[in-house]
Amino acid sequence: MKGIVIGVDVGGTNIRCAAVSRDKGIIKIQKEKIANKNSKAKINEQLANIIGKIKTSINKKIIGIGAGVPSIIDLKNGIINETFNLPAWHNVPLKKILESKFNAPVRINNDAKCFALGEKCFGCAKKYGNIAGIILGTGFGVGIIIDNKIYAGSNCAAGEFGRLLLKDKTIEDYCAGKFFKNKYWIKGEKLAEMAKNGNKKALRIFKEYGKNLGLGVATVVNAIDPEIVVLGGSVSKSYNFFRKPFLDSLKRHVYKSVYRNIVIKPSRLDEAGVLGAASLFFNQAHE
Repeated sequence: MKGIVIGVDVGGTNIRCAAVSRDKGIIKIQKEKIANKNSKAKINEQLANIIGKIKTSINKKIIGIGAGVPSIIDLKNGIINETFNLPAWHNVPLKKILESKFNAPVRINNDAKCFALGEKCFGCAKKYGNIAGIILGTGFGVGIIIDNKIYAGSNCAAGEFGRLLLKDKTIEDYCAGKFFKNKYWIKGEKLAEMAKNGNKKALRIFKEYGKNLGLGVATVVNAIDPEIVVLGGSVSKSYNFFRKPFLDSLKRHVYKSVYRNIVIKPSRLDEAGVLGAASLFFNQAHE
C-alpha cells in the first residue's frame, strides 16, 4: 500500500509520532513526554493532539494511522486491554477513538511486534521470514514473525518472554534495564557513560549482564528457532560492552547447529517502533 501513514510508538515515558512513506521512510517526526500517566483521558488527549500536529504539518492525505503500544490488545476491535508501564491506560477503544477523530483507518499492535515489523520492512531483517525482535528497555519484550507473518497468539500476548522464570526471578529482572537499577542502583545510561570511560566496575556489570542476556535470549531461540534476532531498545545501544559474554552464554545454551546458523544483530534503525507501526499498512505481515 502506497501513501503516507502516521506511525505512533507509545512507550512508558514518551510518545513518538511520525509521517512515514514506504519509499522514503520518516518524513517528519515529533516526540513528547507523556504529561500525565495517571489519567486515561489525558493520555488519549495528548495522543490525539500529537497525531493532529503531524497530520497538519505535512498537509497531505493519509492512508491510515498505525500505533504500537506496550499492551495486550484486542486486535480485532482495536481495544487496549492491559498496558504494562501505563496502568491507567487500560480498556481503551483506541481504534474507535482515533478513527472517529481523524476519519482514517487505524491499525494497532503491540510495541515489540511493531519493532520486529519495522526491522522486517526497513531494517536488517528485510530478507528473513522468521524473526525475533527483542526490545531491551525497561522490560524484555519480543516481537515474533513466523513465515513473514506477525505471530500474536490468541490474546496478542505471544512474545512475553520477560515474564518467564530465570534463576530466582524472571527474564525481565535479569535481562532488561531494570537489572542495573535493581541490583546496582544505577541507570543503564549512566553505566554506559562509565564504561565508555573505561570504568572497570561498569565493564564488569555489563559482562554479568551479557551472561544473563545469553540465558534469556537462548530461551527465545530455543522456543521459536528464528533466522535472525534483532536487539533493540535503550540497552542495545551498549551492545559492544556486553557482546562477547552475551554470545558466549548464548552459544552454551542453544544447539550448535542453531548457533552456527542464526544471525544476531543490534538494531541500527532509528525509530524502528514508529516505522513498524506505520508498516501495519505497508506490509501484510500484520495479518
